[in-house]
Amino acid sequence: MTSSISKGWFIWGIGTFFYLYQFILRASPNVMADQLMVSFAIQASSLGIFASCYYAAYTTLQIPLGILLDKWGPQAIIRFAITMCLVGVLLFLFADVFWLACLARVLIGLGASGAFLSTVSLARHWLPVSKVAFAVGTTITFGKFGGLFANLPLALMVENQGWRKAFFFLLLLGGVLFLLIWLFVKNKREPHDTTSEKQTKHNILRILRNPHIWYIGLYGCLTYVPLSVFTDTWGVSFLMKKHDTTKEFASIGISLLFIGTGIGAPLIALLSDRLHQRKSLMTLSAVGSALVCTLLVFGTYEPIWISFVLTFLVGLFMTGQTLVFTVGAESMPPYMSGLVTGFVNTLVMTGGIVFQPLVGFILDALWDGQMQNNVPLYTLENYQLALLLLPLCMGAALFTLLFIPETHPKHQREHVIFGET
Repeated sequence: MTSSISKGWFIWGIGTFFYLYQFILRASPNVMADQLMVSFAIQASSLGIFASCYYAAYTTLQIPLGILLDKWGPQAIIRFAITMCLVGVLLFLFADVFWLACLARVLIGLGASGAFLSTVSLARHWLPVSKVAFAVGTTITFGKFGGLFANLPLALMVENQGWRKAFFFLLLLGGVLFLLIWLFVKNKREPHDTTSEKQTKHNILRILRNPHIWYIGLYGCLTYVPLSVFTDTWGVSFLMKKHDTTKEFASIGISLLFIGTGIGAPLIALLSDRLHQRKSLMTLSAVGSALVCTLLVFGTYEPIWISFVLTFLVGLFMTGQTLVFTVGAESMPPYMSGLVTGFVNTLVMTGGIVFQPLVGFILDALWDGQMQNNVPLYTLENYQLALLLLPLCMGAALFTLLFIPETHPKHQREHVIFGET
């Protein structure tokens, strides 16, 4: 029995390593933005489109992969996912034109879409029921470690070796992960999906017709913007401009944002259960994030350490976003929790598709045409107007809470929450 549990933790650990890896790939444009603009002769709007290709591919597969996991089990899905990621990394490494780089980013997003879902499925297959919640929370925390690596360590590699050599290292790292997955990750039991195609369609329609689910997903999408916009693409460039500092030093601020989310996510979940409240903490999260994002973008202070404190606080406050998966699951019957989680995650990740290129388009619209070292020279004011989206999205998230019921089991009214009037 002990041997079986140890094997389960090992297999889950491989899946968690994959989730960490895809997080590095996702956040990598943030520390190589200037070099990418030079390599592909592009401006901010094109860079935003490039970064958003990941999210477009990722969101497309969330619901289909959730259904296929029930039919095939995690082994097939995670093998498909790591293969797609590696093909994408390899293509990006040798891409010499912009459309090939975008295609590579799409392939990486397709692969990354299966990382979290398959790792959660592995935990459910291989670990005792009492350990699954801990395993899922730990997986999310390790994802934040991937975000940390994608900043200062990767920034140092990019600055000293160039982005292609940095991605060659990521290719090698992915190769090791590929071997581990294909050699050791197995289904513990044969997949046994008893849900008929007709029932699946009925469940999807039931979710689509529940307005609470849409508002929950919209809240998650809007409060995820600091991660999808600031940490993935534009944060390092903004801090470099705001404080006239190096890429490596600016990347520390982004790392602190990830640390803030890593601390805040389990803390807000614990408080939510202790207080028997979801909505009040989501409200506090949106208000706090809006205020801190405003100070970060428009504050007139000089020392960069103040920005570092603010980026940490942004990460800490925005973790009300993590409650949307619990609230979503509590808004529908238990047997639909997996499907509703996939749908909510799809809505959350659409923020990257919309807001990453939108920031780029705003920057280009404000740009006066000046260049520096073959890179468009955007002013601090350009960045501030473009990143005004951060506090605006937090304010909009606060508005969505008017339409989201309190879902904690202590307060549930099933006929309202489940959309059955």
